[in-house]
Amino acid sequence: LFKEVRSCLRMGFLHLVWRLGGSYWLAKGVRKIIFVINNFGIGGTERHLLGLIPRLKMYFHINVFLLETGMVIEDGFDDLKLKNPKAVSSKPINRFQIIFNLSSLLLKNRSAIVHFFLPEPYIIGGITSIFFGMPNLIMSRRSLNIYQQKYKFINQIEKLLHKKMHSVVANSNAVVNDLISEGIATQKVKLIYNPVEACAIYGPSRRNKKRAQFGLGKNDFSIVCVANLFHYKGHCDLVNALAYVSKSLPNNWKLILVGRDGGSEKQVKELVDRKNMNANIMFAGELENILEDLSIFDIGVLASHQEGFSNSVIEGMASGLPMIVTDVGGNMEAVDDQVNGLVVPAYNPIALGNAILRLAQNRGLREEYGRAARLKALKKFTWEACIKKYIQLYNQEFK
Repeated sequence: LFKEVRSCLRMGFLHLVWRLGGSYWLAKGVRKIIFVINNFGIGGTERHLLGLIPRLKMYFHINVFLLETGMVIEDGFDDLKLKNPKAVSSKPINRFQIIFNLSSLLLKNRSAIVHFFLPEPYIIGGITSIFFGMPNLIMSRRSLNIYQQKYKFINQIEKLLHKKMHSVVANSNAVVNDLISEGIATQKVKLIYNPVEACAIYGPSRRNKKRAQFGLGKNDFSIVCVANLFHYKGHCDLVNALAYVSKSLPNNWKLILVGRDGGSEKQVKELVDRKNMNANIMFAGELENILEDLSIFDIGVLASHQEGFSNSVIEGMASGLPMIVTDVGGNMEAVDDQVNGLVVPAYNPIALGNAILRLAQNRGLREEYGRAARLKALKKFTWEACIKKYIQLYNQEFK
């Protein structure tokens, strides 16, 4: 209790110093940005920032505040002055420590833009930044607001925070509509699509060597799904879809599941076992270099029940894969049905299975969709366009 009271007194003192010195820091006009995020684990948001930050460093002074530590990938970002408090836990003292450390960073960067990614950093960082009167606040939403249905209190807190944000960034039109429905003024919401690199396309020899690493033969029909194993990613729908059409698929078909366990791996493995498909389905786990190897597969699938705008979809497209996706979130903004891939209803293993079977039986169609997918990804979802929009956004906030 004494430690908690002491932390509160320290924060009160910081607040007083902040108010007295705020005008001085603002007058300096230093262009600084503070990103607030959970950690730099391997996920869509984290990969986005890992690509974004180095490209922004030539324009702005960047600080990154992490709510959690312990990720190896942090080691390569020493020059970004990562602020790493103790890992978040249910213990109040750790929460106070995080808030205190963030307050210290804000105090040293009074004129900075503070940009929040994901719900927890938004709530913790947003409340702290508002308390200290930070002049420029931005929140990025990268998923649909379905999570608010489970946690009603988050919905109420976020609606209060929305009023204090100067801009809110969405990565798809579906997310834009969610944000506007939550009461955010239309002019505050900015659409910036996820960008993608031009992924390598291997020649036959190297492609076969890479395929062998996944237990794939030269002529095996291969399906890849890059998605952490959360329930809403629809892995069970995918397994059921394959079970439905397995007798019509080539005998040597394989599904490679890439992603860490988000709580549903056991359930998916049990389903695979019940369907007697262990020989056809490989759980590859979390692979840092999967982007280099996507082009070795024949098709990509994302059977998710909800999405903001999926990195794995546009990465598959950039690798020349015809993608099969469900009609949720921003998936349809990337994949044009029967032009560069196939779009099927969510929660519908039969429709998903039929789509997989259609591409499995038609190599020419796979190649046609794959070429169109790569062309769209490298034309529309470029880093150049993404960085340009971020620079415009931040320069607008600094005015």
